[in-house]
Amino acid sequence: MTGENHIPSVPYAQCHAKTTNSRKAGLSVAEHCRIVHAVAKRLCTRLPPHILANCPFDPALPAALHDVGKVSPGFQLKLSEQTIQGIEPELAGLDISRFVTDHAAIGAAAVNRLFGKRTQLSSLATIVALHHGAIRHRRYTDSGGDFGGSTWVAEREKLINELIKECGGKPNSKDLATTHLHVMAGMLCVADWIGSDETFFPTEGLPSGTDLDAAASEALIQCGFVAPEICPDLGFDEIFPFSPNAFQKAVAEFIKEPGLYILEAPMGLGKTEAALFAAYQLINAGQHHGIFFGLPTRLTSDRIHERVERFLQAICRNNQEAKLAHGTAWLKEYASGGEALRPGYAWFNPRKRRLLHPFTVGTIDQALLSVLRVKHHFVRTFALSGKVVILDEVHSYDVYTSRLINIMVDQLIEAGCTVIILSATLSAERRAAFFKHAPIRVTTEQAYPLVSGGIADNIRARAVAPPPPRNYRVAMEDWDDAAVASHATSKAEEGHCVLCIANTVARAQAWHASISAARRGDDSFEIGILHSKFPAYRRAQIEEEWLERLGPEGAKRPRGCVLIATQVVEQSVDIDADTLITELAPTDMLLQRMGRQWRHARDCRPTAEPHVSIITGSPEEAGNKDEIVDAFGKSNSFVYAPYLLWRTWDVWRTQQAITLPDEIRELIRLTYTDDPNTEPEAVRGLHVELKKDVQKLEQLANAALASVESMPPAKDDEKASTRYSDLPTTQILILKDIDTTGHAAKLTLIEGEVVSVYDKVPDLSVTRLLHRSVLNVATYWLRENGIVPKSPPWLRKHFFEKTVVLAWDEEYGTLTTWDGVNTSLRYAHSTGLVRQPVETSQNMESIPFDEYEGMDVFDKKRWDW
Repeated sequence: MTGENHIPSVPYAQCHAKTTNSRKAGLSVAEHCRIVHAVAKRLCTRLPPHILANCPFDPALPAALHDVGKVSPGFQLKLSEQTIQGIEPELAGLDISRFVTDHAAIGAAAVNRLFGKRTQLSSLATIVALHHGAIRHRRYTDSGGDFGGSTWVAEREKLINELIKECGGKPNSKDLATTHLHVMAGMLCVADWIGSDETFFPTEGLPSGTDLDAAASEALIQCGFVAPEICPDLGFDEIFPFSPNAFQKAVAEFIKEPGLYILEAPMGLGKTEAALFAAYQLINAGQHHGIFFGLPTRLTSDRIHERVERFLQAICRNNQEAKLAHGTAWLKEYASGGEALRPGYAWFNPRKRRLLHPFTVGTIDQALLSVLRVKHHFVRTFALSGKVVILDEVHSYDVYTSRLINIMVDQLIEAGCTVIILSATLSAERRAAFFKHAPIRVTTEQAYPLVSGGIADNIRARAVAPPPPRNYRVAMEDWDDAAVASHATSKAEEGHCVLCIANTVARAQAWHASISAARRGDDSFEIGILHSKFPAYRRAQIEEEWLERLGPEGAKRPRGCVLIATQVVEQSVDIDADTLITELAPTDMLLQRMGRQWRHARDCRPTAEPHVSIITGSPEEAGNKDEIVDAFGKSNSFVYAPYLLWRTWDVWRTQQAITLPDEIRELIRLTYTDDPNTEPEAVRGLHVELKKDVQKLEQLANAALASVESMPPAKDDEKASTRYSDLPTTQILILKDIDTTGHAAKLTLIEGEVVSVYDKVPDLSVTRLLHRSVLNVATYWLRENGIVPKSPPWLRKHFFEKTVVLAWDEEYGTLTTWDGVNTSLRYAHSTGLVRQPVETSQNMESIPFDEYEGMDVFDKKRWDW
């Protein structure tokens, strides 16, 4: 075997980082490093001042050094044989398997040699090691024959010393704080992506005499990294089409400097506008350079995105737009005529880049990926750094996601962000978790509405005068579906706009069937149903129809109607009903549902005050925890923890009327201040089960957290552990007709369009149409039908995740697999997807099975595939 000293080496100046399309030698390692360094120097302007001030080296230096590991036999042998023969024929004859080919690991070890560290990577070396998204191999010393031996070490050292000299001298060995390191690593990745883009920097090299700094600046402009031109010193009513209320004025006066803030106010009081105006003030003062607005769902993201777009049109001179960031955001962008895909905006379209846009609205999952063990998590940290981050509806997340949010908020503050948290129903315990390092020390913390926050240990709070109180008549009712239908029907015929909110799709469909049967005639009043088991296009149609009827303008508000829905209308949806019927849910969710009622001032209400009917069985006679679950219903106990349902039932059962917003704080306190010692023995068993679940979810959340030591990284997408699910789902595509030859197919969509697909030919317009007919179902629904989740070959250019294709018989509503297997699923445009036995003779309006039939609410793990 050839010894280390006999491994032929190549002078670093002749080592290549890129090859051309014709597989010839392209940019040298040194040239590419200088290009990426030039880009990084411009990106440094996005770094928060405190990160720049605390960086022990030139912040663009990691970019200059990022590819020095390509000066190695392992990487150079990856070039074409012809190229290697022309540079060093003896090297071309060696077997590449002898050498390490991970240039990030080699480069990190070479940089680490600067500081003589042998047992850990310095911060500078770590950033270099991370520039491809994760540390795949970890070596602390630049030595060994698999790195090329001493002659290659010497060449790398020469290049490193030359680049360091150009960047201002030897760096300090002081290590960075973890969050600061992540921000710097994210900046390097972005600089490398742009510096490797052949549109701006051809692999053949730039023309002789090109000014690298000017080329880097132009590349960033072409990508869309253009600072927003903010209109200075605007007033609230110059941005929004109304004057600020007392709460919005208080927020504007309270938030004057960066920090962590929580805005607690009742539904409909304008928390969104208050937060956006506070963000504008901070950006106008030069404290921040952008906004990320995070919400619980794609629907709420889409709605807020429209409002943020109007906000930006008011505050920016240079036609800034808000980037939408969630799993199907590209569908909306393509539907808008492709405007978002144009140059200068399209660079931000790939999933990992969306948060880099100055103004982004999306699901909170996009930001949570910055703290999770996924590839390139630190790119998201860099993308968020220095921005105002607004998090809405934070009360709506489970223990798992709440734990991740707490970690993320701490990191965002360290990354130079201002974080503004919005909630109408935040518990004192949840608020305290955000301010754990510096609790509020003023007596106003129990006031409502409340603005609280600040920076470091200077946490303040300000009580705000509440809006005029409103009295709600409340009654708990043990009604079956027929009784719900009777009440809803009688109210609608009296002219009420009735909103019925169920906890599951199955219950919503059952109510819809009963109310449809009870309605005296098809024209007596309008009836609709909205839930998650509609294809995307149909759900969008229903949302628009009912927002026109029950939205703030009420342009088509009918005299009497019934909308049956699930939790999809619970938050950030501006619908306004007269009467509410809702299944029992935890207190904060009940209050949110009541926020969809009497939301706007109207002169034509059919009743003097709002009425709320809470549908629930009574656990009063239950002797054990299983009987309590049976009283509430297994499906409800699967959606919400049975103990929380009992606490809510116990608080609300004596209420005949409540006054909002005056009683919000007390209702939340009573529900979430548990004292098992005073509760029945059966309830204590539920409490024990809840505590076990909480502990498990917190452990799972901690295990999912990112660090530079995390190995291996998970896939970077919205399903990467941002939410814990006991009920995994699979994507299905519903089609009217399928004519396939195996590798191609002619498809008739349920919308009516006919498209052709091929297993090797992409077509973005077809992809968009196909995704409009997609929805998610519980994976076990497919497994009980003997369906293994997989995609047909002719869809491979249109879907990246497993997608089950089902053919729809429009006359009978039946769904079969594309290769002819019957399923227990039915579909109708009016009611959505229904699950029932294949052999049933019932029609589409029959009562469907429960989604969670047969499941054990105390053993959810067995459903976690």
